[in-house]
Amino acid sequence: MPPDEVVVVWQHDDQATRDLCEQLSPTFESRLKLIHCPTKGIVPAENEGLKSATGDIVALIDDDAVAPKDWLLKHLRHYDDEATGAVGGPALNHTPGGERFPVQRVRTVGKLTWYGKFVGNLNDSAIEDDHEPVMQVDGLAGNNMSLRRCAFARFDENIRDYWQLFELEACQQVRLRGFKILFDFDNPVLHYPASQNKVYDGTRQGNLTQKFLNAAYNHAYILSKYTSGPLRAVRLFYLITISSVPFPGPIKYPLAVWRYGHPGREFQIMVGTLSAHLKGWKDGMPY
Repeated sequence: MPPDEVVVVWQHDDQATRDLCEQLSPTFESRLKLIHCPTKGIVPAENEGLKSATGDIVALIDDDAVAPKDWLLKHLRHYDDEATGAVGGPALNHTPGGERFPVQRVRTVGKLTWYGKFVGNLNDSAIEDDHEPVMQVDGLAGNNMSLRRCAFARFDENIRDYWQLFELEACQQVRLRGFKILFDFDNPVLHYPASQNKVYDGTRQGNLTQKFLNAAYNHAYILSKYTSGPLRAVRLFYLITISSVPFPGPIKYPLAVWRYGHPGREFQIMVGTLSAHLKGWKDGMPY
């Protein structure tokens, strides 16, 4: 099924993308819209695209992902149910040589736990029960995602770069409007991660602010923005004392040292994470 329109956002000075889209435009029979976003970044680009999109359903895919021919059809079939506000699917990652990443069997996908931990497992995963290809979830990934346009406003530009969890924030908008969020294991995209992206290289080196501290801020910001009542105290306690091994609080700090080594560096990440959590929680507080 072809899309009604294709919106490509070229960012900042990426003239190569602009030029290629202009060359390809005739083959799209006037369905291709080329939009410029002067600011680099996923969230600014997504919002520029939303301004030009006219459809009732908006599908998102990354520039390093390949969709199968039935991708849109499989997304749209879920919107026959008017209660569906967002749909996602897995991304099957490949190495630069074209080899598939290993697939892991998991029990939980896209789940925001009651105490505040977000369990993703949105890429290279298969649910342990093969007879449950569609699950109701709390969050999705933007490389394979669609949303009912009336189910959310726009992507929150208070999310810090490298914009981790911006999709989770959008999904909370969907949830608050009373819609459900679905994850369809039977509708994957093929993903070829860009080697130049140092944010997701899996190491504890490099730009710690982009890799960890901004992500910690985003997590706390979203929890604070969408949590009310006594649960606020529980989730704040989780953030500042426990958190997770990659983003350790004091309780998880020994495990972080055990897993990653370098106690000094992990202490630096722990202190930075705590500061980011407190700042994100403050900034996300409802007015």
